[in-house]
Amino acid sequence: FGCGHPPPLWGGVDASEIIISDNIVDGRQKDGTQQNSSYGIYSLASVRNLSIHDNIVRNTGRSGITVEDASFALVHDNIIELPVQYAAATSPTPDLMGGIQVQTGVTQCVLHDNKVLNPGVSGASSNGIFVRNNSTNNVIIIRNNECVDDRGSTIMIHGVSIASTPLSVYMSGQRTTGALSVDALQPITAAANTIRPQADVWRIDPNNNYTMSSTPTVTNGYDGQIMRLIN
Repeated sequence: FGCGHPPPLWGGVDASEIIISDNIVDGRQKDGTQQNSSYGIYSLASVRNLSIHDNIVRNTGRSGITVEDASFALVHDNIIELPVQYAAATSPTPDLMGGIQVQTGVTQCVLHDNKVLNPGVSGASSNGIFVRNNSTNNVIIIRNNECVDDRGSTIMIHGVSIASTPLSVYMSGQRTTGALSVDALQPITAAANTIRPQADVWRIDPNNNYTMSSTPTVTNGYDGQIMRLIN
């Protein structure tokens, strides 16, 4: 399919259930030119029970798959190759997009077993999966995804990037190359600050020298998690 703006697979009405599956979406035109404004699949506006799976999305100007204002959403087993190819994109810019992009208003969302290959272009790096920071992003599970940059010069910023700290993001089993599996920033302003088990890798940002103690706590109903702290 050709891919313009709005893209060919676009949901923009209130709906109780939408399934988008088994499609091939390619943002390149027959003459090889790139549709700069294209998303691959974009689900927008009050969708409940959304499933996006087993699609192949290639050569999109913006994010390959974007979910916004959805609840009980599953995005799984998709292959996304060369997303975010529009270096001059704004609102959002390439660093705030990815092969899969989770926008505002998303609750109870699971992203699993997707493969993202080579997001972004030279001079406009992007991410495998990007989760936007918003207080309405609630309970997002990200597991067993593969985000790979196999170009000679790595362009992918992060395999999974979480902007600041959305509510209740749980991650496990990501496979990435050339970048950290997550960009989650944790300010430290006191020794008693809590670091929540919501990412494989946390970047801590202290504003002073602190001696912190460790009291691991596993929330009822959730698995424990190994975390790596860097600064």
